[in-house]
Amino acid sequence: EVTKYLDAALAVAPDYADALTTRAILKMDSQQQDSAVEDLDHAIKADPGYEPAYLVMGALFNERGRFDDALHSLDRDAAFEPRSWQCAYEMAKAWLGKHDYEHALQQLKRAESLGGVKMLGAIHILRGYALLGQRHFEQANREFEAYLSAEPKGEMAGRIRVVLAQVKTQLAERSDAVPSAAVSGLFAPPR
Repeated sequence: EVTKYLDAALAVAPDYADALTTRAILKMDSQQQDSAVEDLDHAIKADPGYEPAYLVMGALFNERGRFDDALHSLDRDAAFEPRSWQCAYEMAKAWLGKHDYEHALQQLKRAESLGGVKMLGAIHILRGYALLGQRHFEQANREFEAYLSAEPKGEMAGRIRVVLAQVKTQLAERSDAVPSAAVSGLFAPPR
């Protein structure tokens, strides 16, 4: 139904960046990523100052594992909207995907400080994975437990319980050095 209205609006104003971006979001939800990219490219070309298109493009690139492209788009978004917690959150996901845990943690801290409290559960998860990547198992353990305390029946609760059990096993068996193979087995963050 919404798509019909968007298509009608775009028939009258084909360069309407807001409608193109909204349609791209709907296409992303229905797994039409290539078509969503086309709409977002069109929106950005039609209105290079339309900030939401850059944010959505960054999120789409994160979903596709194109983390450098995501960061490029999100940098543009941040130039227009430096106080966007959503942008900081998506940047953290991109940095995490690139295994740059320090930058991921910085962006998660920024997202939280800018009002990402609505996403605190997801922030705990991403922070936990970044800390795992840095081999800070005790801190990662606390982040995963914080997520489960906040959202015991959350969408990711089952997966996080498995990861938390693995982390606790590592902590229990841990000598001074944890083999890197064990770390890589734990590290599989959601996108």
